Amino acid sequence: MFQETLKHCAKKRGLHMESFPRGGKKPEIKRSSNVFDESRSNKKHKTRIKKRDNNVNVKEINLIATAERLSNATLREGMTILGRISRVSEYELIVSIPGGILGRVEVTNLSESYTNLLQNIISTKAIQSNEFKPLPDLYNPGDYVVCYVKSINLQGKWLYNLSLEPQLINQNVHSSYLVQNAMIVCTIKSIEDHGYVVDTGISNIRAFLATENVDKGKQYFPGNQLLCIIKEIETAEYSSVIKLSAKKKKINNASIHDIVSLDALTPGTKLSLCVTKVLSNGLQVTFGKDNIGYINQIYLDNPLAAYIENMEVTGTLLYVLPTVKLAYFSLLTDVPEKERLSKGDIIRKAKVSYRESNGIILKISKSGLRGFVSFVKTNVPFAKISTEFKQGSAHKCRILAYNWMEHLYVCTMEDEVLKQKYFSASDLNCGDIITVNVTDIDTNNGYIHVQAGNISGFVPPIHVSDSGLSALNKLKIGDNIEARVLQPKISNMNVMFTLKQSLLKSKLPVLHDIHDAQCGSKYHGTITKIDKNGLLVRFYGALKGWVPRTALNSDTCNMNWNYSMGQTVTVCVESIEKNESKMKLQIVTEKRKQQTVSFSIGEMIEGTVTESSVKGVYLRIHKKEDDENVTTGFLPAGHMAPCIEIGGLMASRCTPGDVISALVFATKPGVILSRTFVTQEQYRSFDSLKVGDCIPCTIRDISQDGVRVILPIENYSKLGFVSYKNVSNFELLYVNQMLFVKITTINKREKHLTLTMTLKDVWDSPLENEVKMMTAVDILSLYLNRLAELAKNTFYENKPISSAILGQKVTGIVEKITEHGLVLRLDNHLTGTVRRDHYSGDVQVGDKVFGTILWKNYVHELVDVSLLPRITNGVSSKQRTLPELPTGVVLRAEILMITKWLILVLIKRNGAGYLAALPVRRHLNDVSPDLKPYTIHARIRLYVVMTGNESDIIPVCLLKSAFETKIPKDVTATTKKKLKRKKVSEQHDVTLTNPPEQPEQVPEKRSKKEHEAEIEEEEEGRVKDIDEHSESNKDSSDESEKGEDEPVADKLHIQECGFSWDEKASAAAAAPAETSSDDEEEPEEEPKRKKKKLSAAERREQEREEERKIRQREEALASDQVPNSTDQFDKLVLSSPDSSLIWLQYMAYHLQATEIDKARSVAKRAIKTINFREENERLNVWNAWLNLESRFGTPESLNDVFQEAVRTNDAFRIYTHMLTVHADAGRKAELEKLIDTMIGKFKQDPGTWTNCGAALLKIGLKEKSRHIMQRAIQSLPASQHVNLLVRFANLENKLGEKERAQTLFENILSSYPKRVDVWSCYVDCLIKSEDIDIARRVLERACVQTLPARKMKTLFAKFISFEEKYGTPEAVARIVQMAADYVEKQCNRE
Repeated sequence: MFQETLKHCAKKRGLHMESFPRGGKKPEIKRSSNVFDESRSNKKHKTRIKKRDNNVNVKEINLIATAERLSNATLREGMTILGRISRVSEYELIVSIPGGILGRVEVTNLSESYTNLLQNIISTKAIQSNEFKPLPDLYNPGDYVVCYVKSINLQGKWLYNLSLEPQLINQNVHSSYLVQNAMIVCTIKSIEDHGYVVDTGISNIRAFLATENVDKGKQYFPGNQLLCIIKEIETAEYSSVIKLSAKKKKINNASIHDIVSLDALTPGTKLSLCVTKVLSNGLQVTFGKDNIGYINQIYLDNPLAAYIENMEVTGTLLYVLPTVKLAYFSLLTDVPEKERLSKGDIIRKAKVSYRESNGIILKISKSGLRGFVSFVKTNVPFAKISTEFKQGSAHKCRILAYNWMEHLYVCTMEDEVLKQKYFSASDLNCGDIITVNVTDIDTNNGYIHVQAGNISGFVPPIHVSDSGLSALNKLKIGDNIEARVLQPKISNMNVMFTLKQSLLKSKLPVLHDIHDAQCGSKYHGTITKIDKNGLLVRFYGALKGWVPRTALNSDTCNMNWNYSMGQTVTVCVESIEKNESKMKLQIVTEKRKQQTVSFSIGEMIEGTVTESSVKGVYLRIHKKEDDENVTTGFLPAGHMAPCIEIGGLMASRCTPGDVISALVFATKPGVILSRTFVTQEQYRSFDSLKVGDCIPCTIRDISQDGVRVILPIENYSKLGFVSYKNVSNFELLYVNQMLFVKITTINKREKHLTLTMTLKDVWDSPLENEVKMMTAVDILSLYLNRLAELAKNTFYENKPISSAILGQKVTGIVEKITEHGLVLRLDNHLTGTVRRDHYSGDVQVGDKVFGTILWKNYVHELVDVSLLPRITNGVSSKQRTLPELPTGVVLRAEILMITKWLILVLIKRNGAGYLAALPVRRHLNDVSPDLKPYTIHARIRLYVVMTGNESDIIPVCLLKSAFETKIPKDVTATTKKKLKRKKVSEQHDVTLTNPPEQPEQVPEKRSKKEHEAEIEEEEEGRVKDIDEHSESNKDSSDESEKGEDEPVADKLHIQECGFSWDEKASAAAAAPAETSSDDEEEPEEEPKRKKKKLSAAERREQEREEERKIRQREEALASDQVPNSTDQFDKLVLSSPDSSLIWLQYMAYHLQATEIDKARSVAKRAIKTINFREENERLNVWNAWLNLESRFGTPESLNDVFQEAVRTNDAFRIYTHMLTVHADAGRKAELEKLIDTMIGKFKQDPGTWTNCGAALLKIGLKEKSRHIMQRAIQSLPASQHVNLLVRFANLENKLGEKERAQTLFENILSSYPKRVDVWSCYVDCLIKSEDIDIARRVLERACVQTLPARKMKTLFAKFISFEEKYGTPEAVARIVQMAADYVEKQCNRE
């Protein structure tokens, strides 16, 4: 019946089909919106009765037809259909289209541009474009797409192959159909600066989607399909350019358009429809003028009975049937579902709504969710369906899938499926035992493939049986066997099972989540890896645990520890690291043999690395006197450096075979080594311990109640326990961390110690203040020492960070801007970070910036950079070569950076900027130092207590107030203290041992030298350490202070800022700022001396001498002679501040005395003094400064001045002068780099090319100069070629080869013989090179030409003057005669 309807419809329409228009009034449609619009999806359709004019002759469309769904019978190749994404994978899209049909879109069928991106990735084997996004990033399930049916494959896995390529979708859309405000399907082709280039697939049409025409926050990439509205059309002779808009508001407000052809209608467009007839399975509608369409009742948003004839509704076009041109619509909206059902859910009471042609529509929830069951899945014969499934009857069903396009849940009522306990892989849990069917046996690889209903799975070789792969011969395809789920969800939705009876019958708990693991509990696991370092045991899921070698019998190491792959073992959990998902295990059945340890605590050992990781290093140790017994020791990362990040890197960078020296930290329960702290000898015996002693320990494990620690005490095998309340910063602790514990009570009868490790308890000791201070210095010194050792590791030899130097001036590109600062991409692919306090102004991504390196972060392999000019210019480029800072004077500094380990400061002294460090951790237990009192750019005063050579990186300092202590009143007023850095072994509880520069030796103790810093107390009065309110634009200068020898008892106690030697910093830290100047040193006060009284004669002689000096200075100023003193120059520059000549003479005066720094300071003064309007005067000073830095400075200082000059002057003139500077200095590499930069910036200026060519010729790079000339010809317009070639010819004659210069001129004249100026230049060039005869011949050639009289007059005049200077009177007369003959010849012609 449906086919008859189609024929009848085609017959009635005849030649009135839209493909063959016959003129007359064109039908109109109203495009109200698009399915991609979600903002209107919640609006209800208008359901008003449309009034029709009775006078209009409407062709009664009483067609005997039904609104059938799309089916395999009606779906054809070439159709364009609206679809909805059902699944997305890396290589394909699964699309749901009308009729409950699924189709596939391969990754190569998105668009031509996306396919090209894929080909480029395949050819280069790398993703080089930021525009490329994989399919999961382009599309999501539920997205609407317009598809083209590309092919129907009856034999393949997927019946329908679809395409999103716009050239296929729009192949029937003619360019004439495109009008303003019309809609069109297109695909993003490329991303441009201000929008997107769009591919419409229509020939001679170019489309662009501006960023301003995209919804805010929306971003597209090549491969994204869009439905856009045409905003503007610009038609040229053979092509058109259309501007599109993807804004939903624009699309919603689309105006009425004529339907030129149904081919121009895009699926997904919403149209105004009029119901003409209510059919048994849907609606028949009209749109436009006499265009017929249908709506199947599945696509109705209300029951069929709610619709009547002449009702007006808004529908979405799904597709148009070819040939008969019938359109099919949907009234469904994308209202979010109130509930979501999952695959496998069982619906107990699903009520029948109505029957469709091939199935039944069900109501499966109270919220109105709909389901669909095909007739074949009802378990009812076809003849009984009408009686069994009456409207409103309830049935039980199970959800199989979701039909995105029709908003239906696909269900089944088959008994076998309903009874399945495990319907999908999501129903399985680790440890479930189910019956599976063997579907395939791979005897070659040992895998067994099994099936349980819809669930596919496999059994790996090690889980076939406890006896190995021999069980494969006993199994047959089709056998039903019991299996246990090892891992429910892995790749391709396959489930991993085990057939091992030891696991099937195991009564121990199933362990598949590390959070369920408990220390001391027993579990069954399977050995999946055996090596010399231990055993890897796998549990359920992806959980694994490690049995280290220390838990195994070392005698069986060469025999795979007496275990085999796939063996099921019972293990006990020894320790858990939940953050890193790691567990340390112990095999329960293994009788652990206690290792006989013959080491003593503090003993120096050497070991060979056998295993390394970020957790630590395992060493094989053997004593020289006992070669037979080999012991394994563990050097934790926390024992290699005080910072766990640095220790982890040092440990992981060790390679097996390396020899490392260390000290024995503890011998029980195993040999634990250390390269930082060990216990002093008097604290190693339990009997010698006293209450109040502080000893180091290492954390064994951490629990909720507290931490267990290993104590380095001989003949003491117990683990110490520190309760939660006696631990500071409990959340910051980690396993194998080294801390100090204080003994609070000792039970000698039970050999038990009560411990505390809070900072207050450990730090509250009767030690002298200077010992406490030096402990903080020792912690920082150890940190810097380990950082320097890490930097020397061979791993960093070829890393970009190895080439970075503290203080180095760098340029970079801003890659990212975050709330914390900037991320830079520096040269050599080095990453830099700029904190918020170290840059100013409005910086944008892509900007090129200039700064200096403050610190090198080896943990993240990046550098900290400051972009502030004051800091950049203040920090010296070569920190390692600067003179050592004095240790007995007070220095001023500025805080640059605050970290959890140090405070980086800048100290200025003698014109140099030093980077130094302040300690922030008072003690090893100070794991969370208080940094609040410190402020970036604050000014402080400090003493240097350790030079850069001693700390291996930068000097270590202490705040000046740290040495000021509260003195009791009974102390004698004349008491005077000297602070000396003493050996830690004499003053502290521990011995500090530094690692060696060579891995074979442990270095000397950290107090490398007896460092004395005699610091005499400051003059009486309150002086604060931190100038918090000092002006940021003033540089902190070097300042030395030496106080008077005043009684210490008379001093007032001043709390140091931010670094309190009590438990907490005093509030007195924040105090008013200093008002003293930062620009001058405070001179040392000297005792006043009594002046001797002069006699009258002596006074007169002194006055005459002063008068004589004044007269000499006045005479010098009145004359024109060059000044010979700084005073004279200062007066001159005051009288003529804008004269660059005087400033340059002032600089030359200092250079004659080899006072480079003073000459440099004069240049700085000149730049600041000369009026900014005097550009030439300022430029002269800048050029002189560049010359100074080129001859007497460093490459870094030259680059600094050059960058500043470019920023403040005409960049072209500065670059041009730098060409001369580099050429005069013979720097070829720098010159070539500068030329490349200059050409990129000023390639349209002819002077750029000639200046670059001249510089290359001057330095001897002739071929490169000629290459520059060729590039100039390609870059400049043709009108400038002759002048350019003439300039290069003159340069060749002057600096290069004369023959080449002549060749260039000859080539020019052969093409432009009438250029009199070129002839003159050629002659002048030959005269300069003293080629007189050649010049005469050239003039002869020029004068024999027949040119206009004006040009010939110029040539003859040139020839006559040439002969008058270089020839004879006869030659002059001959030229005059030639001129007369020319004039006579011209007169005869006229």
